Amino acid sequence: MSSSDILKNGEEVSLPIKMYGKFLDDPHFSSINKFLPLEWINNQCAGTSTLTEEEMDNVQFYNDKIEIVVNVNGFAPRDIRCNITPDKIEVTAQQSDNTSNTAEGVVQSQMSMNRTYELPQRINVNAALCYLSADGFLAIVAPWI
Repeated sequence: MSSSDILKNGEEVSLPIKMYGKFLDDPHFSSINKFLPLEWINNQCAGTSTLTEEEMDNVQFYNDKIEIVVNVNGFAPRDIRCNITPDKIEVTAQQSDNTSNTAEGVVQSQMSMNRTYELPQRINVNAALCYLSADGFLAIVAPWI
């Protein structure tokens, strides 16, 4: 399928997610994390479980691209999906059911998240990249058309 087919039809593309080291240590993330607000990075790396939904991601707009970082800590790589169209980026994560036996009985938990980013201009879906750090940060970089 060519780039023009994707853009013309607006089809959704599932980005492959590449695994790398820790967000602050791995060079693949250095160009992204140096422009993030220091307070945001510190809050995310502190592992605070009291983060609000709005604090779990960061979107940076540049003249040539968009960069999105989402905290997906707690989700296995197989549970995370990044789907894009020229006009939208969607990140979903669904943790498999966790069942454990306790003294009080059986406890079952499920965790999910969904982030949809409506874009102010179209992106080149064929040049978009998606990276996952070992400590649970998903980075999406996509150039504008």
